[in-house]
Amino acid sequence: MYANFCNFGATVLKHGIMKKTGIGILILFLVCVTTAQAGWEITETNLTEGYQIIYSIEGTKVKVFSPKTVYMMDFNSGQVTYINRERKYYWQGSLDSLKTEVLKIIETEKLENQQQGRGVMKTQKAAMFDFLSMIYENLGNGIKKEETLDSLRIKVEQLTEGTKIVNRVAQKFTVKQDKELKEEHWIGEDFNYPKSIDWPVLITVMNNFPPDMTGKYGYRNTPDFLNMRKRGFSLRRVIHTTRPPKFIEVTGFEKKQIDPETFLVPDAYEKITIDKLMKNQKYFK
Repeated sequence: MYANFCNFGATVLKHGIMKKTGIGILILFLVCVTTAQAGWEITETNLTEGYQIIYSIEGTKVKVFSPKTVYMMDFNSGQVTYINRERKYYWQGSLDSLKTEVLKIIETEKLENQQQGRGVMKTQKAAMFDFLSMIYENLGNGIKKEETLDSLRIKVEQLTEGTKIVNRVAQKFTVKQDKELKEEHWIGEDFNYPKSIDWPVLITVMNNFPPDMTGKYGYRNTPDFLNMRKRGFSLRRVIHTTRPPKFIEVTGFEKKQIDPETFLVPDAYEKITIDKLMKNQKYFK
């Protein structure tokens, strides 16, 4: 509708109807520019637990707002922000510094585990440290197929079944590990992410920062999983790794102007280091 309005306005100007009215030209310009720069607001509802996650996308910026945490990325500056809403603190820095600082902590913990660890626990921790190192060394570049741990044995399969969700056609995918169903996704392939947004990088950061020491969702770092998520927005997903399974569905999909303040950290929140963040959340202990 707005595009048609802009085209109509251009035609009117061309024929001289508004040439003498500078205010008309200004209004037309502002309306068209504002519309062209409009972002997206996508609302996901966790139907099992009764809460919402809101994705705000504007230009090179993305914000993912949930009841406990907030993730923000600016793909122009490379800035990453993690906010813990429960404890009212945040970490902010570049993707490179995130990789460097976490890898340094992992290496320190690996050495400590080698010196003090015992038995099966020592072996399990060593394997997890190696896995986390691989994730963070590749963060932002994607894990190469040959680097994926054989133990993950992931199969992502596209099914012929499709359905309409929020007026968009969604194609169903299943994610299995060792033939066990982990997740189901209905991907809306008719929604193209802005080229300025690298969705797999955002997903990888959200899945691994702070680091997941349980390895429960390690399969989400595999190329097959990330390639599936890259195809479009997951309009519906069922997570089978929890009991009961989580049913999450997109309930709002709106093109709108995003307020710049959406991407600011609240004043009352404390900025902390990654080391302190991980100690606060008792990682590696």
